[in-house]
Formats: sequence, structure tokens, C-alpha cells
Amino acid sequence: MKLSELVARAREEKVTLLGVGPVSETVVQAALKVAREMKAPVIFLASRNQVETPEIGQGYVKGWSPGEMVEFIRRQAEGATYFLERDHGGPWQRDEERKPYLSEKEAFRRALTSYRADLQAGFHLLHIDPTRRKNTTPAQVIQDTLFLMARIEAMRKSLSLPPVDYEIGTEENYAGVMSAGVFRRFLQQLTGRLKQSGFPLPLFIVGQTGSLVRMDYNAGCFHPGAAQKLACLAAEFGLGFKEHNTDYLEEYFLVCHPLCGITGANVAPEFGVVESRMLLKLAVQEQMLKEQKKIREVSGFLEVFISSSLACGKWQKWLDRPEKEVDPDSDYWRLKLTAVCGHYVFDRPEVKEKRRVMMRNLRVLYPDPEAVVREEISKAIRKYIRCFRLENFLKE
Repeated sequence: MKLSELVARAREEKVTLLGVGPVSETVVQAALKVAREMKAPVIFLASRNQVETPEIGQGYVKGWSPGEMVEFIRRQAEGATYFLERDHGGPWQRDEERKPYLSEKEAFRRALTSYRADLQAGFHLLHIDPTRRKNTTPAQVIQDTLFLMARIEAMRKSLSLPPVDYEIGTEENYAGVMSAGVFRRFLQQLTGRLKQSGFPLPLFIVGQTGSLVRMDYNAGCFHPGAAQKLACLAAEFGLGFKEHNTDYLEEYFLVCHPLCGITGANVAPEFGVVESRMLLKLAVQEQMLKEQKKIREVSGFLEVFISSSLACGKWQKWLDRPEKEVDPDSDYWRLKLTAVCGHYVFDRPEVKEKRRVMMRNLRVLYPDPEAVVREEISKAIRKYIRCFRLENFLKE
């Protein structure tokens, strides 16, 4: 099944496709396991911070290049239906490209280098998101989108690669709802310009529904009525409607997504937080085994995991309050911040080694401690599959 066929069927049958951020190897394995068990498709959407071509820099997920991520998924995916998306592709989308803020020429050069690697790796869907430009406007977003699509299509043809599908961003995410009037005008201008230029229409258009991830909860306010209006407008133009920042929404909002006509929804940091919390719980259990004299020595994972997570500083991007109100020296905040940003350091050598030793110690309690972690993530993914009406979607 082609992705375009899957999206068309999702729109017709009122289901919401799930996009899973590959924030760790374990999350990828859990998502494929659930996809097999529940006969549901999954879209892996990798941001440029997570997975990147070495020509530009490494992502935090195992240092994977796009090709290496694709190869890993293919090896694990027997019996599962999956698709691959570049999430938030475009200029200034890596954190380091805004600190300091890159020149326009360099930011676009890097974005196109990244897209080239995605094309060569066999990605099915490319998210064109030029919304990180300073003081951008809807007209500028459309202009940048057309520029990037022209270059991507030229690269694809020069490489003799098959067509790819697109997702288009409209504006940078915030805890609000996009005006229906502004959205309609954007869609009119975007689709008109694309048709005029002979470019394909995107499979998805991104719109703001009120959701916004902060720390380990959704700080926004999902608006079902407004979301339905935006989804209906997207459908008028023949496009699927995509929501970002779906993490942590209550189940009574999630079950509204198919009813509202939301064609796709992205979840990423939540699954990393689930994994980090489970690792913290297992680390406490390991310490208890030492106290009970069931193991000789603890691995030291807890201390290394916490110190590495705090030192990486990534928790700052998720804060819901001024940094001066956070005390990283207190036990409460040390654990809280580690849960929020632990997935950024899973693949650091010192963390990986301590995790390996901890899992060996925990075999006193579990035949396969890593399977315990995968199952906890699987539970979180199953919730979305059920709420989005995706269970048995691929059943013959």
C-alpha cells in the first residue's frame, strides 16, 4: 500500500494515523511490535535533531544517519506496516542552527543537504517546514515552501528516485488555534501556487488545534470544534489534516480526533518520557536488590543517567516556568528533569554501559528486563492506536 492510498482511506473511514517519533531504538521496536499485534500502520517521523546526515551533524538517536535508521527499521519490521517521514525538515530546524542563528543561505543549504539524504534513504514523506524563519509571514512560508519543493523535486529527478509525498507546515507551534479564515487563505494561495508551478499537492497540511507539549504534560487546550473546522477546510482542498504536539492529551480528546476528521497526529517526547520513567523505576529496584543482598553491586546507572540528563541541558526547552524557579539540585527536580529529557542521552557510551550492567543485574527479577521497558512503551502506543480507531485497520 502506498502512503497516499493509506491517507485516502484514513480520510474516508474517519481514522487518525499515528506518527511515532523514533526517540530511541526501544521506542522503534515497541511501535513495530504494536503495529504487528494490532494490525495497524505506523509512521516513523524523524526530526533533524533526532536523525541527521553526517554531512551536517549527528542526531541524538544512536547517531543514526537517515539510511542507518531505515536499515534498522527494515531489519525489525517483519510483519509490520510502516512508513518513514522527515519531520520538521527545513531551514533552522536543528537546535544548533538557531544558536547562533544561521544565515539564510547556509540554513537552506543544510536543509537541502538533509533532504537529499532522506531521498536517498527511501523516506516516503517529507515535511517541509520553513516556519523557523525570524518574523516570517504566511506569504513567506509559501514562498519558502515552493523554493524548497522545487529544489527537492530537482534533486529527486537527478537521482532517478521515485516520487515522494509532502507535508506542509503553516506556522510555528504554539498553544493556540489557527484562525479558519487565515487557514483558508493559506490553503487557497498554497494550492494555487503549487498547481501553477506543476508541483504535487501535499498529503498533509499542519494546523494548530491548541495542543502544546511542555515538560511531561500537554500545556495547551485542544479545541474539538475548531479542529473539525480546520480539518474540513483541508478536506475541501483535497488535503489530510495533521496535528503536532498530540502527546499527553486526555483520552476523551484523543477519541475525538477521528470524529473531527484529523487525518494524522504526531507523538514523540511522550514515548521517550515513558522509557525514562521506567528506567528510573528499574534503577530503584536494582538498589533494593542490593539491599536485599540478591546482587553484589549496583550498576551505578541511576547516578550516571541523572547526571548526564541534567548536564545535556535539553530539559530547558521543555520548561513551563522561568528557569530560575527550577532547582536541579533538589531530588524532586533531578528526577523530574531526567524523566523529561533522559531520551537525549540514552545512546551516550557511559549511559549505555551502565544500562547494560543494570539489566544484567535485574535478571534476578525479570527474564528479559529490556522487554519490561518495551512493554511499558507499547502500552502507551496501544492507547493511541485504540483511540484513533486504528486497531485492525489493516486486517484483510
